[in-house]
Amino acid sequence: YFRSYTVCDPCLYSCIPPFYHLSVILKGSPKGEGFLPKDETLKAVESIENIIGLFKRLPYERCAVVADILIDFDQYSLMPLCKALGTEDSNTKFWCVRALSEIDIAPDNPFFAEIKGRLSALLGDENYETRGYSAICLAKMQAKEMTGAIVSLLKNDKETFVRSHAAIALGIMQDNSVIKDLIDCIGDKNWDVSHSCARALAQFGQQIENMLRGNLTCSLDTALKRCKEVAEEVGINDFSL
Repeated sequence: YFRSYTVCDPCLYSCIPPFYHLSVILKGSPKGEGFLPKDETLKAVESIENIIGLFKRLPYERCAVVADILIDFDQYSLMPLCKALGTEDSNTKFWCVRALSEIDIAPDNPFFAEIKGRLSALLGDENYETRGYSAICLAKMQAKEMTGAIVSLLKNDKETFVRSHAAIALGIMQDNSVIKDLIDCIGDKNWDVSHSCARALAQFGQQIENMLRGNLTCSLDTALKRCKEVAEEVGINDFSL
């Protein structure tokens, strides 16, 4: 992706030297851990900050390739991405969150708490894509204390994108306390949201069978059918209703 853009885009072309140099160095370590001397690590951070700066200069549709570059930098991206979450630029915030959703952030990472705190605040961001992907990031970080806030997005956010991603996030978190909320929201009028709820529920397997036969906001037949279809789709064979 990167090379195809550098040929025609001066903004990306200007990043070739630092990006190419760093990508070659980091090839030897998937995580880049302990692979660079201290001064080279500082150069890496500076280069990544410059790459993040492209989000302000490039149109939305070209930012995906920049996000891919940040994802490739993996753990080296975390400090600059964490810092960038505090920017006022809506495009930068969203694409940084989007990149973070593809990077594993371990609890012992020195930036874990700060990233979690900033992502939690972004659940209320005015950009609906930022809200949706912040929920995904927090779920991957297993931020259980944010379960209630994510359930609130699922039930109350006006954007179907956010409600759908909130459902996906709850499926990732695997917290039994949200099963009833997911069941209730299978009745969402938007198909994507309903499907995401069913897909999330399918991850709980047999744990939801009894609850599915309880008091639903949609018809029992609809709930059972949706969950069984999605269970088969994701390869869960022991989900019998």
